[in-house]
Amino acid sequence: MKVWTNVYPYPGTPEHIALTITDFNDMFTISVPPFTQKVQPGRFTNDGSTPMYVLSLGGHMHKRGLRFTAWWSDGAKAYENFDWSHPVSRPFEPPVVLAPGDHIDFECLHDNGVTRPVKRDGSGNPTTLTFGLTTDDEMCVLVGTYY
Repeated sequence: MKVWTNVYPYPGTPEHIALTITDFNDMFTISVPPFTQKVQPGRFTNDGSTPMYVLSLGGHMHKRGLRFTAWWSDGAKAYENFDWSHPVSRPFEPPVVLAPGDHIDFECLHDNGVTRPVKRDGSGNPTTLTFGLTTDDEMCVLVGTYY
């Protein structure tokens, strides 16, 4: 795999400095038995004392991820993606305000052997799908930018 990043100088002083949302605290409990599908929920909360101005949202999951969906605190859908290998980012113009105490609920639908290949252990036996760093394991990470 190769990755390129283009960096361009910004003339002048930026009005805002973008920060990142990376919520992975809820994915360590992923546990999908063989030949089943299961939803992994998560929640990102603005725990600060000032509003967050959300510029974009996206989701990260691995090859057994069927769907990544996120909702604002009021229940409106914020983001949805069905392609684990080519996730898209959803920009917001104008930014969406996430007030202190507001949250973004999100979930991943993982498939361990229903429509995707079942996870197998070192002996080739079907095994429970759990969190891990390889694409043979799973993740459910909310990502985004805000100021």
